[in-house]
Amino acid sequence: MNELEEKLSILQTENKRLLEVDLLLDSLAELTRAIFWETDANGLITKANSVSSTVLGYSPEELIGRIHFYDLHPESDREAFRVSALEAFARREVFHNLVNRATTRDGREILLLTNGVPIIGPDGELTGYRGIDVDVTRQKDTELRLRESEARNKALLNALPDIIFIMNDEGVFVDYHASREARLLIPPDAFLGRNILEVLPGEIAENTISRIEAVCQGRDAPPFRYEAVVGSETRFFESRIVACSDDRFLSIVRDITDLRRAELEQEQLQAQLRQAHKMESVGRLAGGVAHDFNNMLGVIIGHNEMAMEKTSPSSPVMADLREIQQSAERSAELTRQLLAFARRQSVSPRVLDLNKALDGMLNMLRRLIGEDVSLDWIPGADLWPVLVDAPQMSQMLANLCINARQALPGTGRITITTGNTTLGPEFCSQKPGSHPGDHVQISISDNGCGMDSETIEQIFEPFFTTRKQGQGTGLGLSTVYGIVKQSNGYIDVESEPGHGTTFRVYFPRSTTPEEAYSEETELPMAPGGHETILLVEDESSILEMVTTMLSNLGYEVLSTSSPSEALVIARKHRRRIRLLITDVVMPELNGRDLAWSLKRIIPDLRCLFMSGYTSEVIAHQGVLEDGVHFIPKPFTSRGLAASVRKAISDR
Repeated sequence: MNELEEKLSILQTENKRLLEVDLLLDSLAELTRAIFWETDANGLITKANSVSSTVLGYSPEELIGRIHFYDLHPESDREAFRVSALEAFARREVFHNLVNRATTRDGREILLLTNGVPIIGPDGELTGYRGIDVDVTRQKDTELRLRESEARNKALLNALPDIIFIMNDEGVFVDYHASREARLLIPPDAFLGRNILEVLPGEIAENTISRIEAVCQGRDAPPFRYEAVVGSETRFFESRIVACSDDRFLSIVRDITDLRRAELEQEQLQAQLRQAHKMESVGRLAGGVAHDFNNMLGVIIGHNEMAMEKTSPSSPVMADLREIQQSAERSAELTRQLLAFARRQSVSPRVLDLNKALDGMLNMLRRLIGEDVSLDWIPGADLWPVLVDAPQMSQMLANLCINARQALPGTGRITITTGNTTLGPEFCSQKPGSHPGDHVQISISDNGCGMDSETIEQIFEPFFTTRKQGQGTGLGLSTVYGIVKQSNGYIDVESEPGHGTTFRVYFPRSTTPEEAYSEETELPMAPGGHETILLVEDESSILEMVTTMLSNLGYEVLSTSSPSEALVIARKHRRRIRLLITDVVMPELNGRDLAWSLKRIIPDLRCLFMSGYTSEVIAHQGVLEDGVHFIPKPFTSRGLAASVRKAISDR
């Protein structure tokens, strides 16, 4: 083989190898959907494979020698792209993973990932560029959606009030998501890369680990609450553990401080409401019991008094009768205390300056507490007037001072202070039963043994006492409670074991000028009379007793147990009857309605109501209206005589 033939054979072999390479590249291009291309130094496409038809919609023949590569760029920024690309050509830059836009033959916009290198001729001049384009539109769209989704999720996580920790199966915190406020509260540096046991207190760590184990075993892992000191403040949190993969767990922690405080406040208000309902129920029971006892005591006291009048003072029986009378009167006092608690005791409130009223009671209070105890009196200046019943006020202070005295081990100090105060909405929201506005406050403090919270919850209940059996009835503070409530006031107590007790009583300010205050004195026996009295009482024993009392006083008595019969008697004796004495609560007709019906028959008829308690029929919470005459059961002949004369004579 001559030299020419040998060169020809080598050339054919080389061409065959190049053809095989081209076929291989075409196959790879088809598999990867890549466009292999070449351009001259001005960017005119000089070579392109068939993938251009699939990706761009242009065949190689439509591209080669006819289109510059930058002509495929969107028209809006084609010129700027051309200038920058040719400048890069001049610098012979290598294009590496360059993402650029291109417009297909049908007008769609796609993204191409371009890699290109300069082609250098034998003399070192730039002859063109060679490279590859891959359509990455779908990938970039996916990346964009992922980034947008990640941004949304991050924004959502940052907006949530929760703090989200991600832990691995070894209990190490590996990630953290929280709002900016939460990051300031609990910085991530305190957790990331550290184990649960390192950063969480023992009980919280144990609860977290136990719930991770429960999640791993497919068991229920209920959330748990705990409190922790953050900075200088105690805050409340709720934590929930959920699995996010086989070896990753989410600890979702929510700051529930405001919720927990609201729950605690709600629990306190509910407890106070239950206590108020219980006190109201006990009050109704106490009022009903007192009513029935007063009826029976009235019969005992009345008949015993009449028996004493018929018995010689020197008779051996007189001592027994006096003992019966004293016991009955002590029992009547107990029922009066029950009525005070139930707010069914008859009262006649007046506008008073409490400083003046209290000043007149100090000697009596000092006698009650004894010489071993100091009583300090600190009156407030320019005290506002209040509308109260003076005898009830005296009874309230006596009971509070006696209670304070019994809390002292021997010697001690009791302090009474007064002052003006205004109760605001915040105070009243925490103290059910109180009302906003101006009040006069009376405080009774002692430095005695104090009380625990369980005792404080029960101290106003009737018959509750901390003293030994036989040393008290347990009605002192319940009487105080009833007196305060009947005066539209509020009572609060503050005490701790070993730190004494303070009772604070708030009475609403009155806008009416004060009235002169004077201690009540026992009136002399009122004279009887000869007027005709219509007596109506459904309890036969009381009807008989009162009839006898009135007859002994000289009155003519027309008595009946039936309201309807009373109307018949009134029509028959209308000219003679001067006074109606009637029970308030009766089966057929209540006392007020009976009096109203009788006054249509006898317009100038006087009325005296009697009852074991002041029913709402004639009074609001025991406060009698002006002009209403009332005598509470049980009563004595002296009390009945005085009430009858007052009712007949009152104009």
